Amino acid sequence: MRSLNLEKFHELNSLPLSNCGLILLTETWLTNQNEHLYAMNGFTMYTSNRTKRVGGGAAIYIRNELSVEVFAKHESKHMSSVWLILHCKNSAPVLYGNIYHPPNTTKQHQESTIDHIVTTISQAIQKYPNAKICVAGDFNDLDTSILTDLLPLTQIVDFPTRGSSKLDLVFTDCSEYIAAGCTKEAPIQRNDHCAISVPCATRLHTPKYTTITKWDITPASKIALSKALENTDWTPIYRESSPDSKAEMLQNTVQALVDRHCPARQVRVPVGKPAVTSKLIRKLRRAKQRAFNRGNPAWKVLSELLKIQMKNELLKMSDNKINNVVKGSKQW
Repeated sequence: MRSLNLEKFHELNSLPLSNCGLILLTETWLTNQNEHLYAMNGFTMYTSNRTKRVGGGAAIYIRNELSVEVFAKHESKHMSSVWLILHCKNSAPVLYGNIYHPPNTTKQHQESTIDHIVTTISQAIQKYPNAKICVAGDFNDLDTSILTDLLPLTQIVDFPTRGSSKLDLVFTDCSEYIAAGCTKEAPIQRNDHCAISVPCATRLHTPKYTTITKWDITPASKIALSKALENTDWTPIYRESSPDSKAEMLQNTVQALVDRHCPARQVRVPVGKPAVTSKLIRKLRRAKQRAFNRGNPAWKVLSELLKIQMKNELLKMSDNKINNVVKGSKQW
């Protein structure tokens, strides 16, 4: 992904990420002051924000239950990178690097970026001789052929990622990644870089589930509860002498009516369930991806519809959390 703002982040947060181990974002435009706004449940974020210039930056989201070590991070005016070591129980560790190299840089800065990548990988191999390597990012006009000449890496992206240009690349020596290859996904919102999906090289644990208690509230049950509250005889509460006993009797009466008309039930939901989702959002996302795969320009229209629907869903979520509870009880 080329850049990240709140709208793009909301679409990212609407994806089913329970089977996703890592998410690499390049040219995030994040700063040390606003990066906390982009935290995602179930993931830890590691960032490298560019200094002395607006734009750029790199970030990696990684599942909380995975064992990870921050190996290196680089922040400068001319390049951003973040490097993590993923420690796996039954296999060799994996070095993940995420790079952002800006366009139109001098030869000196290009050589500096190549030197940084080669040096960091060499240091990681010295510390973990059996480590696998996966380096990805937005390299723009950097001559990356030097990497495959100097290191035993294979570049697995075989399609253009922005127009007719191939700017976003993935280098790896992991046989699972090389065999599986990668797929081209629709851009996030109006981004002009496509997303790249790479199958996971290590086996992830089955997504965890949690059990929540949910009231079975339907339009019919709300009407029935409203009538029950209206027809309830409240005189016994008035006869109580102390405020505490009045409050306790009111609580017990209302709770009994709610349990009768809107019974609570246990629901199992995956921990990685999308934070912003609905049936329409899921349909629009699938339609957008199908149109993009077929080369149909309608995917841009579907992307705008998806953006509008996610905004409506976010407003609905905020309204439910803040306003509806008070307004609904007042109407009852």
